[in-house]
Amino acid sequence: MRKKITVIVLFLTCFGLIANAQKKIHGTYKLNLSENRNLTLAEAEKECEKQAKLNALTEAFDTDISDIQKRVLVQNGNDEAQSNFRQVTEQRIKGTWQKNTKKPKFTYSCVDDIFFIECEVWGEGREKRNTNIDLQWKILVGSPDLKNEGTTFNSKQKLFINVKIPHNGYLAVYLVDEKAGQVTRLLPYWEDKDGVFDVVQGKEYTLFDKENYNNLYPRSVTLITSSKVETDKIVLVYSYKKFAQCYTTKGPTDHYGSCKYADFQQWLENSEIADDSFTTFEQEVKIINNQAEE
Repeated sequence: MRKKITVIVLFLTCFGLIANAQKKIHGTYKLNLSENRNLTLAEAEKECEKQAKLNALTEAFDTDISDIQKRVLVQNGNDEAQSNFRQVTEQRIKGTWQKNTKKPKFTYSCVDDIFFIECEVWGEGREKRNTNIDLQWKILVGSPDLKNEGTTFNSKQKLFINVKIPHNGYLAVYLVDEKAGQVTRLLPYWEDKDGVFDVVQGKEYTLFDKENYNNLYPRSVTLITSSKVETDKIVLVYSYKKFAQCYTTKGPTDHYGSCKYADFQQWLENSEIADDSFTTFEQEVKIINNQAEE
């Protein structure tokens, strides 16, 4: 009888974790178009929708405010600092957007000759369970030099990622194209049959730096788009424990596997439930191709 009770308790605990992982969320954001004249209407709508989702996630899951305050003190108050602060805020929200449950609603208005666009969103969010792991990372554009930190690439520029490891563990990197519904695993490589990339506490890595670390990274990573502008997401995955990678099929080359975005989201959710140190870090990147046709 005791064994049966234990099994039931474990089942209910796991069921509760899964149930708490997903939540219905709702948010709004109002953007001053007059103060953002550099944005096209499509760009303004996209930014407004993004901020509405961030507001929804913040309200539903909160943020790690202490970490944000600690990091913002080193900023210098200019436009770049404000942008960095927003990126840190986004990374420290204790939830991620899973899917829309209704189509976003846009409302346009004009008050005292000032134009506004407001976006209202409805969706499902997933709680992040491991926001207290202080892994520091930077995206580097075109060169492994730390001075090249940024998120905007010209098509065919190389991607590098600088990472400082807080604890012995394992790392993976995925490139997410939400618009196409496709995810590419950049690290570990497809041919790494054990499917792991182990990292050492206190060590600093510059991922994909083939020239200086050919034994670790026999291939570099180049971001390419055939569109005028493409916005993707870099997802860095870290855990103290060895974890199974998201199942992928062989991509256009022998070095990278790919999977559907929905399968990737499900893998993230299942992994976070199974592993209390499994943590994801996300950052949007923009790829520009000036040679592409309109």
